[in-house]
Amino acid sequence: MLSQYKILTTKRKHYKIETKALESQCALQIRRKVVKNMYSDFKIKPPFFEVGPKAFLYGEGMLKLAKVIDKVAMKYDVDVIVTPQYTDISLLANNTERILVFAQHMDYLPVGRGLGSVLPEAVKAAGAVGVMLNHAEKPLTLEEIEKTIK
Repeated sequence: MLSQYKILTTKRKHYKIETKALESQCALQIRRKVVKNMYSDFKIKPPFFEVGPKAFLYGEGMLKLAKVIDKVAMKYDVDVIVTPQYTDISLLANNTERILVFAQHMDYLPVGRGLGSVLPEAVKAAGAVGVMLNHAEKPLTLEEIEKTIK
């Protein structure tokens, strides 16, 4: 169920809407839904950082970087979101202590048909604690964002 996911969004980076007035209104509505759907005990403490290797790093190389990030996050008591390839979510979640492993994207489909789609339940089962939605490289419509966070 999607309401079990934490979603990190920022108005500036993740919403592409035609007008400023519409942007403010829609962003506020979506933000309310995001807050409503978060785990009640989940908090990201500012300042926080995000490391997004996109598709440049994976496997053992990604794990090596994640372990360094994990040590730095513990040393300086900061939250760091890491968005690995889907195939590395479990690897990072099981081998780090402090970083917040997020999926790079997920789709709004129920369990069943959907070849090539990213199932929310699979993202959670892999160990992700959140997901990046509506990145500039994977834009979504407002309708898709709403369906995904419900």
